[in-house]
Amino acid sequence: MGIFDFLRRGTSKLSQEAFAEIALKQMSKMKLFSELTYEADRFCIRFKDSNAQVMTFNLHNVFKDYVKADSKDRLGVLKKYIQGFATSADMSNGEVAMRNLLPVVRDRAMFEYALLNGRLSGIHKASNVVPMLPFFGHLVVALVVDSEHSTSSVNSGKLTEWGIDFPRAMEVAIANLRDRTETKFNPVGRGVFISAWSDVFDASRLLLTDMLHRLPIKGDPVIAIPSRNHLLVTGSGNEQGISDLIDIAEDILTNDTRPLAAQLFQFHDGSWKVFDGGQHAREKLARPEYLRRLGVYADQKKLLDQIHEKEGVDVFVASYLVYENPELGGLFGVAQLTRGVRTLLPRADYVWFYCTENREVISVPWAAAAIAFPSLATEASFYPELVLVSDFPNQDQLDALRESAVQCWKVAEKKDAPAPT
Repeated sequence: MGIFDFLRRGTSKLSQEAFAEIALKQMSKMKLFSELTYEADRFCIRFKDSNAQVMTFNLHNVFKDYVKADSKDRLGVLKKYIQGFATSADMSNGEVAMRNLLPVVRDRAMFEYALLNGRLSGIHKASNVVPMLPFFGHLVVALVVDSEHSTSSVNSGKLTEWGIDFPRAMEVAIANLRDRTETKFNPVGRGVFISAWSDVFDASRLLLTDMLHRLPIKGDPVIAIPSRNHLLVTGSGNEQGISDLIDIAEDILTNDTRPLAAQLFQFHDGSWKVFDGGQHAREKLARPEYLRRLGVYADQKKLLDQIHEKEGVDVFVASYLVYENPELGGLFGVAQLTRGVRTLLPRADYVWFYCTENREVISVPWAAAAIAFPSLATEASFYPELVLVSDFPNQDQLDALRESAVQCWKVAEKKDAPAPT
């Protein structure tokens, strides 16, 4: 068993600090922003826009896109992001906003991070919560106001200000998306169609199910949305097409700087459901899905660690780890609970119970662990899910956990962190 060395996509010799200097220089040239300040711990630039409103330019995504682009295109990538702040969507006029209101299918973590960033900045208001509809798993449907160079998320405060409730606003948004959408799919593979809009709303067009049914496919629509700019469609009765769709989705998930979903979905009897692509899907899409979980938990931990330090909260946020072992079915996620440490524990496939007295680690599947140790069955907080655990199994519970364990091992005395042999 060996730990999976998940390196961030788009790595480069360019450091974050050097990139921040490039971004600051470009923003200064535009003469539209003032009081530019780089915050290294959060990897962002704080500034005031032309209306003297305090803004935050989070650099994580643009940095990924910048280093992944060809050298001749990099400056254009950066300028496109900056232009979004110069020509942001008009959120002050409800009538104008309604004309540009659109639905988006996104990772719920994106909106949760915005709330954590607000808490870190001392801005923690109920009106900042973005209303959303659950789709499947980590995917949700939310609302944005679109403009030429950027989109702005719509929170509950804005809906109240505009005098419209969320269900009605969603109806307006879907109607706007339909009005903006001409069928644009290109054939690829054996009976597979790939979207050609590339306007960050490709994945969102899964909501336009009537359009999907008009494609020349065999059976129910089966889709993949590996990124916000890709909607792949084939038919449930096309086995070769499903296989090709999986291969194409894996390639996009592996190479896109912001992958969206590593699942397949089928529209059947008027509603969407998860589609089981069989062993081929499990072999191809498991790795991107674990990469996604690894990334969202790491980003969440970084923010919560900063918040806890600022607020003086004495709780440890455990890391989400990914390992690979063919005997245990391939890839799996792990979270470690150490005796005597109050912990926010990521919901993982396995829990490692680390007994510091005898330097023993007990590895137990989460479901079985929650039976022997009910503290794991408490309601999760935050998203992605974290379970607050303030105690540690007693001797009887440890004995029960050993019976359900897939592995137990001793940690060498000088080891700083437990690791399986």
